[in-house]
Amino acid sequence: MPNCPICETVDCKESNSGKPDAVRFDCKRCGEFDLTGTVLAVLPNALAGGVHRRALMSHVIRQMKGLDASPRPLIVSDKLESYWPTDRLPPPSAQADRLILLSGDKQLSPEDPIRFAAYFLDAWVGASLTTPGNPHAGVEWLLRHLMDEKLLNWQVDSADDGWK
Repeated sequence: MPNCPICETVDCKESNSGKPDAVRFDCKRCGEFDLTGTVLAVLPNALAGGVHRRALMSHVIRQMKGLDASPRPLIVSDKLESYWPTDRLPPPSAQADRLILLSGDKQLSPEDPIRFAAYFLDAWVGASLTTPGNPHAGVEWLLRHLMDEKLLNWQVDSADDGWK
């Protein structure tokens, strides 16, 4: 399987989108999205223009998809730059807020653990993609900090490459 054209995560599934001139991708980090042929052609150069553009675009796509069955985003060339308006990732305080709100929205009660895939959390909070050898370093740092502050507990769940 190819790498994701946005975040470069391995094992991204590619298929026909059912739309003219569009390809569907299903990425562990970004989620499901469709890219037009024009975007596929210009994306490598566009993403090379900033160190965090891949992470930002992944974050925005994951947020667009949301937690429900929202329609898959269709990424078109005339909106491409809207995915990285500032070339800055969300600050740690905003990442922490997103993580705590996500946990509160999904957890049924304090004693019921919830599970999230590591790649999903990376994109959801807007973590960096720039740590060599550890794609989850940003979220791991955030989780450790929130645990130190006694705002949440977490542990690695090796069964599904995620945390609970």
